[in-house]
Amino acid sequence: MKKIGFISVIIMAVSLCIGMAFKYHCRDEGIMDIRTIGDIRELDCNVNQIFTKEDVTSFVNSGKKKFNNLSEQTEIYIVRPTNHLIQYNSTMIQELEIIDIVKGKNAKNEIIRVVEWGGIYDQKHNPVDTFENSNPLFWGMRNLLFSEYQYLIFIEPLALNKYTEMKQYRFENSLFGSFNITSDYSLPIDEPANQIAYNDFGDSEFLCDTQETLDQILELKHSVLERYLP
Repeated sequence: MKKIGFISVIIMAVSLCIGMAFKYHCRDEGIMDIRTIGDIRELDCNVNQIFTKEDVTSFVNSGKKKFNNLSEQTEIYIVRPTNHLIQYNSTMIQELEIIDIVKGKNAKNEIIRVVEWGGIYDQKHNPVDTFENSNPLFWGMRNLLFSEYQYLIFIEPLALNKYTEMKQYRFENSLFGSFNITSDYSLPIDEPANQIAYNDFGDSEFLCDTQETLDQILELKHSVLERYLP
């Protein structure tokens, strides 16, 4: 019995060490500690994908169809990000303050949380592309929302709202669920996506390869703003 007990203690100790080592490795990546946009910039992430001239027309046409058939559940607001982020599993959650209501049940100055399908990943989660370094990956052709700007957003409520104090949503369209109404700034970078650093795009709203690609996206953006802004 003493021998079995001793073996059990050894197994528990080894398991604890492995768990602590894994936790330390994750913290080395810095992903677990993301709280603000600044934290992401400090990670010096690679970009996983961008809008390209080969596929932008297809994405834009799909976006147009979405806006012509919005769900009845879709709520539309003008918001300002608080710069508070939560990285969780395969999502990035942003907190947004409601500045004005186009369509929805929330109140001005209310804080809500919106889920971005994407976020920051370790490269182990992306075995297809190869990168010149082992930096984390930023996943998303539409950038995160910056607290310096105001945005028009299209969101749908999550079912778990009945269990939470702060209301939570997802973007109605992952690529075109928000539009910067303060600025049209985006910096096209015509290089292979797996060689581009996230910080190279600065405050770009959309991550794309050429000005021609960006122009197609901006045409969609301006048509949506004209249609929905108060």
